Amino acid sequence: MAVPGQTVTKYLKSDRSFDKERLGDYSLALQAGVNAIRFAVLDEKGTHIIALGELENSHAVSTAGLNEQVRSFGTFLDAVCETVPWIVEPFGRIRLAWEGPNSTLVPAALAVQEEMWEYLAFGHKLEAGETVLTDRLTVPDAFNVFSVPEKIRELLTTRFSCPHLCHHTTAFLAGVLADIHHRQSKPALYAYLSGGAVNLAMADRDGLKIHNRFPFSAPEDVIYYMIYVLQQFSVEPGHARIVLTGQITPADPLWALLGKYVGDPVILPGIADIFPGKDLEEAPIHEWFPLLNLSRCGS
Repeated sequence: MAVPGQTVTKYLKSDRSFDKERLGDYSLALQAGVNAIRFAVLDEKGTHIIALGELENSHAVSTAGLNEQVRSFGTFLDAVCETVPWIVEPFGRIRLAWEGPNSTLVPAALAVQEEMWEYLAFGHKLEAGETVLTDRLTVPDAFNVFSVPEKIRELLTTRFSCPHLCHHTTAFLAGVLADIHHRQSKPALYAYLSGGAVNLAMADRDGLKIHNRFPFSAPEDVIYYMIYVLQQFSVEPGHARIVLTGQITPADPLWALLGKYVGDPVILPGIADIFPGKDLEEAPIHEWFPLLNLSRCGS
């Protein structure tokens, strides 16, 4: 049962071409985390966005324990489905992603399937009740190992009748590599900002150079991490190409700081090969960057 006031609708809009009687022709991409659920509906060709939504869990507490997070997420998911009832109807294709803090890349040549838990536990604190899953990447040739509370995995896969759950960083990296080949002529540092953390990925036309996630409490922290990553690859901050996605606008303090410390920052103008419908042309598409690249991830 949903808790009154738990769900805050930050964005919910559909294109005039969206027809609820044709959900079987469309694709649903959904990215869930304890703090928020974002989703997008794409047309039958998978090239045009015809609905977008973002709903926040106003009762989420980042410091809460695993059991509290699971309970909060369960009622939040119920509220989302009450707010957008058609979201649980049968779609032609459904892709789900979990936005959680624990993930790590393991080169395929070094990976041992029986040791995936140990790879993740080396750098992250895992709790009883969490399940360790893997996404197989082809570029780079690696596994993305991540954890998700098992009860939340069950809730999502059952509610949306979709057995596979991937990690949002898998989609983020797929989007980075698609974008660098589609638009960029020089190395770029991509950032995805969400929930007090920033995912950073350095890439060029030869592929991914580095990826990591950093928690932050102030915009200066993000600048520090960016400069640190750039220096690892001998890129002068003043000559760097910075591509921003996620929760960022030109009115944010981070945007003003970027102009002082790094060169050529840009808020991603669009998604490679995926376009908003006419009524969604003003939507901040960059906020859904990993979500809109889910179609590039595995099965």
